[in-house]
Amino acid sequence: MAILLHHIDSGAGTPCLVFVHGLACALEDWDAQCAALSRTHRCIAVDLPGHGASAANGALGITRFGEALATTVTALQLSSVVLVGHSMGCRVVLDAARRLGEQVTGVVLVDGSVRGEGDPQAARDETRAAIEQSGFASYVERLFRIMFVNEADLPLQERIVQRALRLNASAGTELIADLAAWDAGEMATALAAQGAPVLVIQSSGVGADRRRIPLKLGDSTPFMDRITRALPDTETVVIPDIGHFTMHEAPQQVNALIARFCARLGADSNA
Repeated sequence: MAILLHHIDSGAGTPCLVFVHGLACALEDWDAQCAALSRTHRCIAVDLPGHGASAANGALGITRFGEALATTVTALQLSSVVLVGHSMGCRVVLDAARRLGEQVTGVVLVDGSVRGEGDPQAARDETRAAIEQSGFASYVERLFRIMFVNEADLPLQERIVQRALRLNASAGTELIADLAAWDAGEMATALAAQGAPVLVIQSSGVGADRRRIPLKLGDSTPFMDRITRALPDTETVVIPDIGHFTMHEAPQQVNALIARFCARLGADSNA
């Protein structure tokens, strides 16, 4: 019997929206989206292994997360699915989409990033060394604090930072290193296998010091460029002047964009 990821399931209607959180996060990051969109769609938000209420049960990594998500979608007998990922979750939904094939009718990528191309082992080793040099707790705290750009978001920032610091240091180090290796070695394959329409919702980019930079209308990022280079028909939308947690910082805009994307998918399928 397949072991399902811990998840919440609300609403009804197709396509079903499956929400996937980022690194050291959890399914509650999608509360605003599930509350609004479950009026017209079945909405499922998952906790990835080692996050929230889902047990780790082994090493953490993007491929394993993609497999677990695909297994859960299949076990729930979901036949028309839009996968929605944030940050690390963008990688997970791309990995799962290539496993699920025609079960996936659309993919939404919320404020993704890419750590480069090249040698996966070198990317893994460099990332692991950077974490070990500063110490896991210091690395993670800085990583998450610089995801926010507005003082009004300080309470949200503190809550998310403290949650991130609960991630197991050893497992977390290997996960962040695996994330970089996946970008270098697997992202191109996952994009080449992507057959469903894609929507990119982007609010920030990553500077040379890994600090998040809020975008302006008309801006692009290396992540957006890489997605549209591989998938020229991708729709890209910038939500300006906010930080990395787009679904928290601009929930109504994110909800409206996802709803419009789903409506367009329905119109295309009926054409």
